[in-house]
Amino acid sequence: SESENELWLLGYQYDETTRQGVELELSGELCQNCLFVTANYTYMNARYEDDDLIDGAFLGGFDLDDEEMWGVPTHSASLAVTYLPTADLTLDVRAKMVRDNKSVLEHVPGVTSGEEDENYMVVDASVSYDWKDFTIFAGVNNIFNQEYSEIGIGGLPLFGGIPSLAWPAPERNFFAGIRYVKEF
Repeated sequence: SESENELWLLGYQYDETTRQGVELELSGELCQNCLFVTANYTYMNARYEDDDLIDGAFLGGFDLDDEEMWGVPTHSASLAVTYLPTADLTLDVRAKMVRDNKSVLEHVPGVTSGEEDENYMVVDASVSYDWKDFTIFAGVNNIFNQEYSEIGIGGLPLFGGIPSLAWPAPERNFFAGIRYVKEF
């Protein structure tokens, strides 16, 4: 027997999509062998195109033609700074910013409202030290403990209604380790 708490999700590969955009990257060495910077920006216009299955009676017959794709941010940028105070010590800081990430089916009739993490910035940092054949490293991801979701779906008018769902990205987390590399 089916439980009232049972949730059914349906995956579907949309027939045609269009993605048009621009990606720019700038990288350089700001001081010889000690400070490296890479900056990246992406603009993406991603849209659903014609799909007979979705346009028909499937899932209530909603029409996504020419709507923005969810899960594909319109704007994203990253910045990475690597500093080598000595030949053996590396400090690394990376930031990623996302704007206008459509995480729910905003334009579908009957969609329930849900969490929308359309804008976020995540910062990570690490340090590593090389000693003989070993590298000792440690770091922290999501330093500011930003709550965000890169993946989400909107609620659908199917089987009595599926709520909006978002899969949260990892909270602040730490890592450390030792790597051994021997070249022959």
